[in-house]
Amino acid sequence: SKRLYAEVFEPMILTGLFAPGAQCSAAAAMGMAYFFVLKSQTSFDVRWCRGNVGDKIFRPWVELMEEKGVKTMPNTRVADLVAHPDDPKRLKGVAL
Repeated sequence: SKRLYAEVFEPMILTGLFAPGAQCSAAAAMGMAYFFVLKSQTSFDVRWCRGNVGDKIFRPWVELMEEKGVKTMPNTRVADLVAHPDDPKRLKGVAL
């Protein structure tokens, strides 16, 4: 049903394949479902977000980072990550 897809499969596809179901092939979605659900049913545990994921998770995370001085630039692609010259494990910045 549409409700089953919207409440179960779409969030699972978004989580597993990082894309909306409409952008994924049926084979990719079924492969992800088999690997993460059917193959390991005894170890599969799901916590569904009660509310909009953007409102409950991402917005508070972005606000916290902005309070710490992080500049967010929605709808902007990152071309490269620039490592710190003294410590390549540290990030100096991003190239747009």
